[in-house]
Amino acid sequence: MTCPLCGHDKAWRNGHRNGCQRWLCKNCGREYLEPVLTKAINRLETNLLLAVADEKVERLGNAKLLRVQSDTAKGGEMEKCEKIQNSGLLKDFPQDLQAKILHFGVKRENQGYKDVYNIITALKTLMRHGANLYDPEYVKETIKKLPLEDSSKQVYCDRYGAFLSFLGGTWEKPRYRITQKIPFIPLEKEIDELIAALSLTISVFCQIAKETAGRKGEIGRLNWTDIDFERKLIFINNPEKHSNPRVIKVSDKCLNMINQLPRNGEKLFKSFKAISQDFYRSRKQITHRLNNPRFLKIGLHTFRHWKATMEYHKTKDILHVQQLLGHRNIASTMVYITIEQTIFKEADDEFTVRVANNLEEFVKLLEVGFEYVSDYEDKKVLRRRR
Repeated sequence: MTCPLCGHDKAWRNGHRNGCQRWLCKNCGREYLEPVLTKAINRLETNLLLAVADEKVERLGNAKLLRVQSDTAKGGEMEKCEKIQNSGLLKDFPQDLQAKILHFGVKRENQGYKDVYNIITALKTLMRHGANLYDPEYVKETIKKLPLEDSSKQVYCDRYGAFLSFLGGTWEKPRYRITQKIPFIPLEKEIDELIAALSLTISVFCQIAKETAGRKGEIGRLNWTDIDFERKLIFINNPEKHSNPRVIKVSDKCLNMINQLPRNGEKLFKSFKAISQDFYRSRKQITHRLNNPRFLKIGLHTFRHWKATMEYHKTKDILHVQQLLGHRNIASTMVYITIEQTIFKEADDEFTVRVANNLEEFVKLLEVGFEYVSDYEDKKVLRRRR
């Protein structure tokens, strides 16, 4: 066992923390914990690593590749393992750590989590900044020094904590104070200009985000069977962040754009990561071409904020907005009340007023968004915000 800072192999024992032996380096004075992993890689991890690396093993005198059929239980794990390996995220890790991460990724996906690639990316970032992933205290110091906001540092703590728990280790997870910021809400004209300037696939993706307020991952996982062209509905059946599934009505314009996409598989979009990268690259070019720096503040999540704010302004029903966004806790939705009041503060008292002379006119006005105010000389007075 060597010091993670200077590599010296001589150290004094320095007590225990959470059941782990503390060590004090004799050379540099660095205090560190005994590595969580001291045992050899188990057989499952070795098999996964060999199979993915396409290494050959001797069995019964013949060189055979260690693989299993895809329709077996192990085949499902192997398919997930190959997918993680083919992502290219593991190439910078040591071989023993690759095996551990592969085992962790397969196990976590089997448990139904969808954050495996985000966790691996976080581990890669920590290792690139010099962290020893087997030493929680060293990782804690590395996260503290990252040039990120406290909210992002908390995410790194959560993701590393999941991997550390898999290793069987424990740590005193640091808590960062998360300050909530008001998101940027662009004008609808700016959103439409940006969508019109994008390529077909990216513009369809953004139009769906604008009309459904779906998260980028939810839209990226949409299948063709989730689109009901007859009733003009989109079903979000794979929600993120443990939110509720939902069904949302969309416009003819959105459906016509979706119909222009090639149907090469069961999914609307082949690669969400490619769409995300192309969006931000195209956004920079469009900003320069149209000379509008506000475009740089529009991200794929901005469409969700915009839709929620406009929907609350239109309905004044926070429960409706909560249902639209799929939030389980209404506290997450309350921020849009503040945003709406700030943006439309000057226009709050501007209304269009109509008078209904009979029941038929009254019903028609209600259907187009007017709300009843009072009666005047046997007539109905209604109003609608401009």
